[in-house]
Amino acid sequence: MHFMAEHILTRLGYRHGPIFYWSKQSQPHSVQQSRKYDSWNDNNLVPFGVAGFGYMSQCQFYNEADLDRYLYRVEAGEKPVWKGVVLSQDDLMRRTVMFALRSSGVLLSRFEREFGVSIEKCFGRELEILNEAGLICISNDGLLSLTAAGTINSGAVSLLFFSNSILEKVAYNDSRITDKRTDLLEKHDYSPAARYGSSAEMQVAFR
Repeated sequence: MHFMAEHILTRLGYRHGPIFYWSKQSQPHSVQQSRKYDSWNDNNLVPFGVAGFGYMSQCQFYNEADLDRYLYRVEAGEKPVWKGVVLSQDDLMRRTVMFALRSSGVLLSRFEREFGVSIEKCFGRELEILNEAGLICISNDGLLSLTAAGTINSGAVSLLFFSNSILEKVAYNDSRITDKRTDLLEKHDYSPAARYGSSAEMQVAFR
């Protein structure tokens, strides 16, 4: 389906922007999508609506995923935030790589300037795995980006940048789910970290 859409849209004059987004060549891409993926942690992302996710002041957070609870809190004049976490420096570096790869790529010199360390030093093993699999490439001017194969496997690429602590949290949340048809964590979690049920199993799958 991906390659069919790519073939048809390209012939119709569309161009590829942030991953899985297309626009007419004469038109700019969605500003919202460009800022979402190219923000490098310096742009706030304000969510409106049930289950929306946002980012402010190095905090990633999610609005209430239950419509009734969302409406109740909004009508009560409260912020309808459901869950959130303050991101560490390591989290911010991982977030930057995952988001930027889904858009215009990671400029290696900018990464080092932003975080004071080279991306190769932080994620050398991950880059080696992805490069050997043909999922990433680095241009002559130092831009790390996904290949065509990497684009259609972007979820798997992102998984390599999940920290052990995040995988532990995902495994813990999975252990609390009793009914996948109704559980909010299951219904509203669009992360590529598919739940494998235990930390050990996730380590085998992702490491």
